[in-house]
Amino acid sequence: MLGRVGIGADLSPLAVRLTQAKTSLPAKQEVLDEIAHLHDLIRSGVAEDDAGVSDKVRSFYHPDTLNEILIAKRFLDRRLASGSAGASVLWSVVAHILHGNRPYALSRRSHNIIPIPPKGELVYKSLIGSARSKVLRLYARPFPQTCVRGEAHECDASRLELAEPVDAIITSPPFLGTTEFLKQNWLRMWFAGWDRTAIDTSLSGFLEYQRNLRVYAGFFGRFRQLLREGGLMVLHLGVVKDVDMAKELTPLAVQAGFLKIGLVYEDARDLESHGRTDRGGTHTHQFLFMTAC
Repeated sequence: MLGRVGIGADLSPLAVRLTQAKTSLPAKQEVLDEIAHLHDLIRSGVAEDDAGVSDKVRSFYHPDTLNEILIAKRFLDRRLASGSAGASVLWSVVAHILHGNRPYALSRRSHNIIPIPPKGELVYKSLIGSARSKVLRLYARPFPQTCVRGEAHECDASRLELAEPVDAIITSPPFLGTTEFLKQNWLRMWFAGWDRTAIDTSLSGFLEYQRNLRVYAGFFGRFRQLLREGGLMVLHLGVVKDVDMAKELTPLAVQAGFLKIGLVYEDARDLESHGRTDRGGTHTHQFLFMTAC
């Protein structure tokens, strides 16, 4: 929104599709057109093949709502393959409303961030109604004229290739040994095309499941190649149990050609818990600032 080109990279198809939505900047009418096409499909009375849908997924939805989700899944996959920017935003909207504890959520009562086992009666909820309402909220204010399109890459960040160096790298690597977000996000990952088997067979490629911080040496080496001389790298990290991630990672970054210019600690014990009773072991967050030299 400030005129900078945002470039995101991740192995997770969920992260990539959400980034595509944030960087594609379609006009509101493009998204509404995609909703209209999807609405026509749903009203046609088509019944999607649900034989491969697990009981775990079924437990979240009224059968008619689940059928609309399956229709949307197939429709949006096809539209994304065609390069539709409007479909990117609509996909992110449907992913957002897949589960939660708010009236717009398509599921039985669950949680907005993590699909904890649902409660309550199976009640039909209209995908089109919730999606259109969300889109109108998204576009309640016009984009500033300074907005520019960005890029989303589905790849390991240590293997990212770009046409030219960037001005800044801002990232939040997984906090060591904390919540397994890849597994915890299983319902939205299913919507993105990854079932439990796909997730389980891919775990070793994600930093979240690496317990030795030395693996970051390769990332810092690649980040230094991507960052222009004097460019800024900001890492959002955490003190997890007895491990101060910033102190552990700083020497690896220095070896790769970075200079530490600042470290800020933030006590997170009083921050919003999002309704979760177990907030994990990260009570101190930290922001490590480094420059490429």
